[in-house]
Amino acid sequence: MRGLKALARLAGVSPATVSRVINNRPGVRPELRQAVEQAIKEHGLNVDSAARALKSRKTQRLAIIIPRQGSLVFANPFFMEILRGITSVTEQRGYVLAVTTAATAQTLHEVNRNRSCDGVLFIGFRKSVPDPRSLRGATVPVVTIPRPGPRYSLPYITMEDEAGAYEATGHLIQRGHRRIALLNGPRTSIYSINRLAGYRRALVDAGIPLDPSLVVDGDFDHDGAFDATLRLLDMPSPPSAIFATSDFMATGVICGVRSRGLSIPKDIALVGFGNTSICTHISPSLTSVDEQLHEIGVQAATLLIRLAEGEKVEATQIVLPTRLVVRESS
Repeated sequence: MRGLKALARLAGVSPATVSRVINNRPGVRPELRQAVEQAIKEHGLNVDSAARALKSRKTQRLAIIIPRQGSLVFANPFFMEILRGITSVTEQRGYVLAVTTAATAQTLHEVNRNRSCDGVLFIGFRKSVPDPRSLRGATVPVVTIPRPGPRYSLPYITMEDEAGAYEATGHLIQRGHRRIALLNGPRTSIYSINRLAGYRRALVDAGIPLDPSLVVDGDFDHDGAFDATLRLLDMPSPPSAIFATSDFMATGVICGVRSRGLSIPKDIALVGFGNTSICTHISPSLTSVDEQLHEIGVQAATLLIRLAEGEKVEATQIVLPTRLVVRESS
């Protein structure tokens, strides 16, 4: 069943034309009326969705704001898994997505001024983006992935990042490793902050001193992880295991290790984070923390649409558990 906006796109007409057709109003050219009726016949009409849009003057559009470069976003399975979950909901509910990358605080100012969408979803929140004042003054519902931090009182969907990193590091410790490197994301990333905390806590609980030279900040990307791996392997006392805080980074680690004539897990054990499709498509298969990325997208889109449609929602701050999926790399 399709909503008003979706049917308009399928028929190649404006939403106003679809409205006139379904309400049997005059002023529609015969060929346009036929196109709308054919679209309804083939795809069905979600009358409830259409009626809500007509009555409330909603745009049936949601803005997805990702404050990172597009080249990094669309190459990274982390974002793709989340977006798959989001679109599985929005397509069914008749919403159109407008995805913006490399966003700044000004992006939300523009959304507020133009009211060009019914809701905003931030993915990959950083401490400096967006401006807290912009969020507090938002004229449409805002949902973030993950939790934006204590200074924001916003709906969010997040995962137990710290617990996942703790379990991943603990797994490597249980396998006998004591020099465990952490390849992390940007220092300003909420993900990085939480995963570093879990890594540190696991070391403390095992009585292993933290070696700052084994903690490398990156950008959750393949190339940066490759270069960082080479630097780690060239250390006088290199690590015996690497915990990469994204699966995409883990692929860079694998390439780096192989370029030195070493193998995983014989010479270097490896754990990733995300449990994306990459994990079973590489050799050796990647041990990784499952953070339910598809479900995060589903939950975020569902929550945002409910808020945009004026529903009273009790649970607006949702935390999904993580679990370690052990495979060949560790």
